[in-house]
Amino acid sequence: LAEAMGGNISVDSLYGKGSTFTINIKQGILDDRPIGEVTLEELVQKSVKNDKISFIAPLAQVLVVDDNQINLDVTYRYLKHFKIRADVTDNGFDAINMVQDKKYDIIFMDQMMPEMDGIETVRRIREMEKHDGENRCIIALTANAVGGAKEYMLTNGFDGYVSKPMDILDLEQALKDHLPLDYIEYYDVENESGMEEGTEKAETDAGIGEAAGPGMGAGEAAGNLGRLSLEVPEIRLEEGLSHFQNDEEQYLLTLRSVQKYGAGQLEQLKRCHQEKDYQRYTIEAHGLKSNALSIGAVDLANEAASQEKAGKEERWDEIENRADGLIQGFSELLEHLASFFAQEEGDAEEGNEDMNGSRETVQNILDALDAGNYDEASEQLQLLEIFSLDEELTKEAGEMRELFEQQDYEAVRKHLKTLTV
Repeated sequence: LAEAMGGNISVDSLYGKGSTFTINIKQGILDDRPIGEVTLEELVQKSVKNDKISFIAPLAQVLVVDDNQINLDVTYRYLKHFKIRADVTDNGFDAINMVQDKKYDIIFMDQMMPEMDGIETVRRIREMEKHDGENRCIIALTANAVGGAKEYMLTNGFDGYVSKPMDILDLEQALKDHLPLDYIEYYDVENESGMEEGTEKAETDAGIGEAAGPGMGAGEAAGNLGRLSLEVPEIRLEEGLSHFQNDEEQYLLTLRSVQKYGAGQLEQLKRCHQEKDYQRYTIEAHGLKSNALSIGAVDLANEAASQEKAGKEERWDEIENRADGLIQGFSELLEHLASFFAQEEGDAEEGNEDMNGSRETVQNILDALDAGNYDEASEQLQLLEIFSLDEELTKEAGEMRELFEQQDYEAVRKHLKTLTV
């Protein structure tokens, strides 16, 4: 059709991101009178404004289900931008119990999980609904958003899907589409007039940074990224930042999550390969594909996608022949990330920096305990355990959670105070 009109068409594709189709067609000028003046700067400013989050939904009850801790981290932080504090779990079994105990406005469900995947989890929830009369909104989180994905998700009981790596604008649209209208509080994008002042505003801006790792200002983030391309050659910086709307601080927090949880992923890949557990290996490759692509490690993401495809098609020999290369590539990425952050902070100071970043969360728990708000204290303690980048702090948070479940609040308070010294 383009050629018939005297033009041409071309396509440029990037795996996991999408395709750009360009059509050039000659047009005649019927009237050369100007219809107005719009500068490039005005167009750019309008585009940027439209990209900004324009509402909050603090009343929304949201559950995120994903076996991948990095994905949980990113999704939780994104939801905090909308002043939504989500519940999280890493498996379908817990998700089923949680939706029985609490009414959620939206459930974000990873499609591909071990033991019980998202599709089976949704099937069981839909069976429950035949008896409890509920109609839960369940949105798939999928890295396989190819042609026909929407129809496939709807057929399998989902109400829609959000592609991984997650773009915050896609999440925003999903919230707009599926939350009750009276839960959405719009505000002026330019001056944020609808937002509450003071600490609530600061919390929204900060996301989960306090719990996820050391806080970074814009200047520090920019300085770090200036070295990233040189010290972590596996990463295409522009590609990685594009998944975070060029938010450098959020991007760096995700890199830290990859550094923290990547070691566990790597060990799972090795174990599955050694034990020839190809089905679980395929799931792990699927998760690695999404995480690698989200930070701009495109070559690693492509190799993981290739091995995931081989696993789904039961081409076990191909996995055997190429698994070592994937494992080696992932290992090198983690080594380079560790070196990158170590050089910035110093190996000896890294744990202390993370504690400084988590100090506000610790204080929030203490304040909640002093006020007798045990639900809030429990939630903040869960965040500290899940998202702290310091392994020792994560372990201590787990021990405190066990004390909390025993209602030994005084022991929890004493433990917390030792962390603030």
